[in-house]
Amino acid sequence: MIQRIQTLFLFGIIICLGLFLIFPLWLKDLGGIHYELNSFSFSQIDASGTQKIKNVQFLALIALLTIGLTSYIIYSYKNRMLQIKLCMFNSLFIASLMAITMYFIYKQDEEVGLKAGGSFYFGFFMPVLALLFNRLAMFFIKKDEILVKSADRLR
Repeated sequence: MIQRIQTLFLFGIIICLGLFLIFPLWLKDLGGIHYELNSFSFSQIDASGTQKIKNVQFLALIALLTIGLTSYIIYSYKNRMLQIKLCMFNSLFIASLMAITMYFIYKQDEEVGLKAGGSFYFGFFMPVLALLFNRLAMFFIKKDEILVKSADRLR
């Protein structure tokens, strides 16, 4: 049901990925040039104030798809086996979000010749927390399924 503990963990995933969309992921200041990555764009601001922007909206798209999938998982509480399968698929989405973010950061690092990594910010760590919440939600959904199967045997 909706009031179960796994629902809190699933809401935690939604909150974490919402924060991923809001906060910056990576920042680097290098001799008057400021580099910033958020889930929508990679920007480079020179000392003269000129700004170059690359769109990385695919990060935001993956996060929004994961938020939508998590919302669907919350309301499919009557079919726990489907919830477990969708949580596994959700883990794949979150892991790919983390991998693509890391790849993009290191790719940009090499392109601009930074070699010394920048600072990872709050938004960067949110998918890790979301993956943890997803694992906990899956654990409690499996626990409920075992409880229901054992209760069926007693009748």
